[in-house]
Amino acid sequence: MFAYSNTMGSAVIINDKMLDDKIDGKVNDFKTNTDNTAAVAMTYDNTLYYIANGVVKIAENVYSYVFSNTGNGIAYIDQNRNLQLYRNGKTEKVDDGIYGSVAISPDGNCVGYTKATADLKCYVYFNGKSTEIATECEIVALADSGEYIYYMDIYTSELYFANLKNVRSRISTNAGKLYFALNKDYSQILFREDEKTYISTKGGKTKLLGDNMLPDMKEYKKNGAVVVFPVESLFDKLYISDSIDIKYVDSRGEVSTISESARSIKPLKNHKEVFFINSGSLYRAGIKENAKKELVADDVQDFYFSSNGEYIYYINEASELFGKKGSIERKISDDVGWMIITSKDIVMFLTQEGEMYSCSNIGVKRKIADNVALMMASDSSAYYFVLNVSKTGYDLYISNGDMNFSKMLEDIEPIYDYRLIWDIIW
Repeated sequence: MFAYSNTMGSAVIINDKMLDDKIDGKVNDFKTNTDNTAAVAMTYDNTLYYIANGVVKIAENVYSYVFSNTGNGIAYIDQNRNLQLYRNGKTEKVDDGIYGSVAISPDGNCVGYTKATADLKCYVYFNGKSTEIATECEIVALADSGEYIYYMDIYTSELYFANLKNVRSRISTNAGKLYFALNKDYSQILFREDEKTYISTKGGKTKLLGDNMLPDMKEYKKNGAVVVFPVESLFDKLYISDSIDIKYVDSRGEVSTISESARSIKPLKNHKEVFFINSGSLYRAGIKENAKKELVADDVQDFYFSSNGEYIYYINEASELFGKKGSIERKISDDVGWMIITSKDIVMFLTQEGEMYSCSNIGVKRKIADNVALMMASDSSAYYFVLNVSKTGYDLYISNGDMNFSKMLEDIEPIYDYRLIWDIIW
């Protein structure tokens, strides 16, 4: 899914096809659901739109909103501080006098919020009923049907677990407010306390992982300080510490170090191996304790690899692009500025002069275009932008991830979902 704006308003492209419906105005904020099949857009005049098979205007003068992971629900606060819930084409008022932010369950049927009362009561709305959870608190996240509810004391930063069956437990005495991570069903929560990282499962005893460790997974959904990873468990995964050490957390929560002081850390999709740069050298290692570490190349600035890890591409300090498969290594191009890789394992790269080329299976490069300003790759498509002759906007070219691009739009301004441009900014 991709959104753009021009002088006629804003529009959305899904699966390489432009929707007939348009957004009236320039988009300021754009978020997609987990599988990139639905989105929410808000314009600069605070009008909210829901996008799936078409574009639906939901409300004007929207103060803030949250979008469910499945894309089935949107909770938003209007200009009068009323909390509204949009589901299945209908909007219902949940409550009024809302304080702070709100949270929504993955399926969009459950909403957590705080009312601006003297004691700041927080509630969970489900099946047409609001249930009081606690006072002087704010809901951090909640699972479908309110099975797992996480809330924080506004004044003490204590983190609590609850459910709608009146179960309560304190998880942390001083959780940081800047980052929380959850697994797919919200049964696990990862948080920071006093510069250390902990995990709690179903509100149970916390497990200390180490100093400021974060999961290293590309796919995620973010709402404010809450990040949701679409995995069954946050254990048996790769983690990165603040000191850029690569850690492996096994199924029991035990931690081992794979490498210290690494950068450009990129795991394979199967999470069984990881590539990283250490002191300028590119390495490949298994994601297990005492895993073997293999040197791929020296003097590496950037790199990518095919989905199965068979083909590796890297740019060295001399701006030369090389491709490698096993013991076979060949130079592909000089003067390379940066590169991306598509879902079809096609490497696309730009020279310092803005010439765009592609390459597959470490073969001969093929020229795509000149004067390219930006390249992007999503789960199903590849894009590049050329500044048009009048220099008022960009012309958009698109492919389904292969080398065959076609011009789709003229004089546009791209609008990005954060996850779509992860490869560009990292």
